[in-house]
Amino acid sequence: MANTYLTRTPSSASNRRTFTISTWVKLGSLGGNTTSIFSAWYANSTVGHFVFRGSSDKFGWSQWSNDSYSTRLFRDVNGWYHVVLAVDTTQATASNRIKLYVNGVQETSFATSVYPSLDLDLNVNTATAHWIGQYHSADFILKSYLAEMNFVDGAAKTPADFAETNSGTGQWIPKEYKGSYGTNGFYLPFKKATDGYSVNFRNLLSYDSSLTFPLSPGANFYLDGDFTIECWVKMADYTARGGINPSILLMGSTQL
Repeated sequence: MANTYLTRTPSSASNRRTFTISTWVKLGSLGGNTTSIFSAWYANSTVGHFVFRGSSDKFGWSQWSNDSYSTRLFRDVNGWYHVVLAVDTTQATASNRIKLYVNGVQETSFATSVYPSLDLDLNVNTATAHWIGQYHSADFILKSYLAEMNFVDGAAKTPADFAETNSGTGQWIPKEYKGSYGTNGFYLPFKKATDGYSVNFRNLLSYDSSLTFPLSPGANFYLDGDFTIECWVKMADYTARGGINPSILLMGSTQL
């Protein structure tokens, strides 16, 4: 996690009344300023943003005087939250114009809730700057982890479009979004460019049948990133040779 963010200015405006933001968030810390997950700037110097409010540990949405923050508190800094903001200002019922979901469950109790007026054009999907992980000032940089972000332009989706319950574990897990992204929509997985890890073998040699060292007595094995190694080992001989005991070394410490 670092104090970094992404920014993009769409080449053209699109649907400013209906859109969905879905992402997984792992909170880096609690307390402090309001921090922005996704935000959009507009010419009148207002910012519409999907936020985690650090001062009260709540998820919410804010633009102008239209603020909605959950009553429920979110203070787990070890697990991941799947948060979805579905917006549709064309809805006749005010409370249906912004829907907030956390881990597949719609938040229906809000400490503060002011919904946008009917058919209001919001800042999102204007041809102006949009940010992921920042509000418009360094004071509001999101100090959390993000993964599996989907932005759908022109449709108000539900969590089931982006995640599902694992039948074996009962956990709420991501799944591939199959629908249209619209004009300005996108998908950002926030993962390594390729699956797996790069491996560099250097001086990888084995002992011969007489247990004498070959030209190089060592083997260096490198893996980049988090990983797990599992193997079966049969020691043919554990007799010290040349004052050195055979061992398997991982990250500089003797494991066997």
